[in-house]
Amino acid sequence: MTYKVYIKNDYKPGVIWVDPRPWYRRIRYWLLLGILPFVFTLYGFFSGVKPGIDSQTVDAGLQARPHPVTVNYHNESALEMAAIPEPPGETITDNSDDDNNATDVADKTPGWIDVKIKNGDSLARVFSRLGLSPRDLHEIMTGNKQTAVLKQLIPGQTVSFQVDEGEGNLQALKFEFDLTKTLWVTKKEDKFTSEIITTELDTRVRQTEGIINDSLFLSGQAVGLSDNLMMQLVDIYGWDIDFVLDIRKGDSFNVVYEEKYKNQEKVIDGPILVAEFTNRNKKIRAVRYQRKDGQFDYYTAAGLSMRKAFLRTPLKFSRISSHFNLKRKHPILNRIRAHTGVDYAAPTGTPIKATGDGTIHHLGNKGGYGKTIIIKHGGKYSTLYAHLSRYKKGMKRGRSVRQGQIIGYVGKSGLATGPHLHYEFRVHDTHRNPLTVALPKADSIPQSEIDEFISRTSQLFALLDSSQPVMAGNTRNINTELLAQTEHGLNSSIR
Repeated sequence: MTYKVYIKNDYKPGVIWVDPRPWYRRIRYWLLLGILPFVFTLYGFFSGVKPGIDSQTVDAGLQARPHPVTVNYHNESALEMAAIPEPPGETITDNSDDDNNATDVADKTPGWIDVKIKNGDSLARVFSRLGLSPRDLHEIMTGNKQTAVLKQLIPGQTVSFQVDEGEGNLQALKFEFDLTKTLWVTKKEDKFTSEIITTELDTRVRQTEGIINDSLFLSGQAVGLSDNLMMQLVDIYGWDIDFVLDIRKGDSFNVVYEEKYKNQEKVIDGPILVAEFTNRNKKIRAVRYQRKDGQFDYYTAAGLSMRKAFLRTPLKFSRISSHFNLKRKHPILNRIRAHTGVDYAAPTGTPIKATGDGTIHHLGNKGGYGKTIIIKHGGKYSTLYAHLSRYKKGMKRGRSVRQGQIIGYVGKSGLATGPHLHYEFRVHDTHRNPLTVALPKADSIPQSEIDEFISRTSQLFALLDSSQPVMAGNTRNINTELLAQTEHGLNSSIR
């Protein structure tokens, strides 16, 4: 027998049993019941047995060829709500141990239900889907400020509910809203209390070396460095090395970095602590250091800032389509016209970054430049970004911008043969080649603090000197406990 779910007049689901067998198979039992009396009558006539029907014999004959019971799940949610009656004429028995069945029924231990947040979800909708009390929801949300994190659920996050299986009442709620922070809501004496539990991540320090044979990212992946760590490396050396034009086969890197673990599983990459990059046989070292104002930055062994006052390039580009050339022939005007900047070919819409801190001096159309932004960097320097397709929302004249902040997007407005960025660098309003101009450095370690800086970073630089010769895939764990034994060891430099 199978059953089907239907909707009753009161809009509640109901269940009816349907015999799935063909008509000719359904009537065979009725034919059997009609023929059997004649058979027994004839049998009794010839054997002396009284005519009649032996009900036990008939039942035995009917049960001699049992058929399996199949369930047709037309609608699981409706089946859960509907009361499923016993099939007519059949009894489904469970041959499992009765004691075990009794234990399962009596088990009222609350179970956990994990709910993954979907688009448009709110905690109220989740409570409604689980059939939990709106009163409990109100009490949880108005209990204290800690539960306010439940108001801003993001798709993909998971909220766990501990529900009393016997009664369907909420006993506890768990929400891990941060890698290190978990909100716990528990029910005690019919009241909900909440607290935020902080879990410390385990920090492991590793050292990895590699040689560039094709590209920086492929070589980094070959020795186990994540894309995040490779981007950190590019950011650290981005002021000294053009990773599109300057990288050569045979260049190498040596990196000491952190990894963060939770419950013995890696969850995030930590920062790069110290690194050495060899480009065209020139070694450049950088160490992470926390200044007295609490800010971290990267410095050379002498305490000079790795960060310059300007980025070397303002965007991620595919190639340089036109170099700085004061005697270039203009491709559209077809006459000699000085090219006072560098053209970076890139797809339309590629983000453009401000190469230094400053104030927007001009924003709008500027003749053949098309959509243009000019940024003033103090009284000495200025940069120009031309042929934009559009400006970043919120950009306007007089607004201050930070180095690396997106200000617009690549286009081909004005006199342009294709999508690219025309970038100019000016010193006292005199054009300089952006690729070769000596960029001013950012603030370095004050001379009064240089001794402390050297003392606190010497252990990290020593790691680079103590490593094995550079070999692809050469990775080792660092004994952080040994380094931490010194007064100005590893822990003090990365705190």
